Amino acid sequence: MCNSTVRIVGDNEDEKKLSAAERTRLKKLERRIERGEKLQIGIGRALREIRDDRLYRETHDRFEDYVHARFGYSRGYAYNLIAAVDAFDNLANVATTAPANEYQVRPLVKLEPEQQKDAWSKAVDAAGVGKVTHELVKAAVNELMGITTPVQFAPADADTEAAALSDYWQGTVADHVGRIAPHSVDLLLITDLPGATPQESAGKLDDLLGTTLALLCENCQALVFCTHLDYRKLLTTAEAHGYEMGVPLIWDKISGPKPTGFSFTNTVEFVLHFRKGSAQLHDPIGNVLYTEQEPGKLHRGQKPVVLLADLISCAVPPGALVLDPTGGVASTVIACRRTHRKCIVIEPNTSSYAVGVERIKKAA
Repeated sequence: MCNSTVRIVGDNEDEKKLSAAERTRLKKLERRIERGEKLQIGIGRALREIRDDRLYRETHDRFEDYVHARFGYSRGYAYNLIAAVDAFDNLANVATTAPANEYQVRPLVKLEPEQQKDAWSKAVDAAGVGKVTHELVKAAVNELMGITTPVQFAPADADTEAAALSDYWQGTVADHVGRIAPHSVDLLLITDLPGATPQESAGKLDDLLGTTLALLCENCQALVFCTHLDYRKLLTTAEAHGYEMGVPLIWDKISGPKPTGFSFTNTVEFVLHFRKGSAQLHDPIGNVLYTEQEPGKLHRGQKPVVLLADLISCAVPPGALVLDPTGGVASTVIACRRTHRKCIVIEPNTSSYAVGVERIKKAA
């Protein structure tokens, strides 16, 4: 679905001025966006109203310039939120079960309005008496678009090369969610959460927490690597999904004295510890973790195996199941095997996945 940007024609300053009522409405909508709304539906509605009524025109000629300057949103992120709300509204009055939130309908944004209704009906039929999930909707969209489900790996006891990779999968967590038993994951480990802005990073975390919700056990934990710029937004996002903050951790990548003119962002990362229910760390751990980067780094978000092994060992006991949906080049796989934890590590990038496969073979 395409959304064209509304522009102001001409340079007449009077045409750009907002009325007193429009300024009041703009401030109200901006407060809603800044405060945040559960599952982004309120943010999308507010952005759509600002765009459609050109309430940005007094300070910016283009909507995308306004949202970037005012909220740090990229053009794609803002329009994706609006497109999801459009799909939500398109289905609000359908004869079958209406959607309950924005996350359910997010896969529909790539379809035309009538196709959205067809895909939604398929997802409702597939759910039966159960809940219509994001994954069911995505499967219906893929069916309409002719996208096939990724080939599953062989079971772990099969005598094939795939058996050695039974815990390292290529694709996204949404591709494989049907292969993971509900309420089986003890620790969600997010090693790489790239985002151009804190809002984009928070949006990606929101996606991952929503997609993995049904997979996590009742007393689960999460460890999320992030920069000091992102952690406040990520904390707010995790709290919206029912997590509470656990033990604050910092990874210091350079042990000993820091070099002159060092960058805090390049030498230190936060590791956010979240938990639900009665979950607690398995073993005590210091708040500052001193681990040097591994030589010959193969991936932008690569974390040292030693660091991951320490974190996983302290978080959950042997035999626990760890899910890393941002698996990179398989460092989590190697760390879990060394510490006798089970894992499912998923990497969407085919090149990074190929590198990870070779690392696993060498480690084995």
